[in-house]
Amino acid sequence: VAASAFLPNSKLARFYADALAYRVQQNWAAMLGATTKALQLDPQSEPFLYLRARARVHFGQFKSCAVDLGNPWSRLGAFFDRHRERSAVECVFLEGLHSDAARMAESFAQRYPHDVNAGFWDVLIQLYLRRPVEAKIDALELRFGSRPAILALKVFYFGFLNKFEMAAPYLNFEDVTGVFPTEEVGKYEFARNWWKEAQKYPELEKSQHLAELKWP
Repeated sequence: VAASAFLPNSKLARFYADALAYRVQQNWAAMLGATTKALQLDPQSEPFLYLRARARVHFGQFKSCAVDLGNPWSRLGAFFDRHRERSAVECVFLEGLHSDAARMAESFAQRYPHDVNAGFWDVLIQLYLRRPVEAKIDALELRFGSRPAILALKVFYFGFLNKFEMAAPYLNFEDVTGVFPTEEVGKYEFARNWWKEAQKYPELEKSQHLAELKWP
């Protein structure tokens, strides 16, 4: 999609370039500020709604994030709307609306079976709700192989079963070639950090601490 399709003037283009730079720098406050200013000029700008929502996740503003991503996109097409929907699932889950998030994630995964992130959120939320996920994890591994999102799900799976020692073989992955998306590697790093953090707690309390750790 050409920039001119969603950035009708140079001022918005500048805000967009700034927001992308802040995202790379992980300067979430500046990214939130730039996108908010841009949305004052164009309140329905889908790229800025998406980037602002991603910034809000890092400040725990999950409800506002879900609002930003609540309506289907029309300007950027179905490919970009998929990113919106995936992030909406994440925000609803992190807001604590787990049953709603589960319905959204399952529908999303069924419509996009070749999106590993769709499968990740579907399984993670089902796991969080203590529902059986073994068959889903096996199906995802068969489809996608042993990649960061799948390894992360295995770590969470054994953690929620309080079989933390069985997660150990999945904790040593390093994306030395840089072939996997940063977002997916972030999921794996979070799972590994969650496992390490859980070791600080008595055995029966370990699996209760997922919600207390900040999502990347």
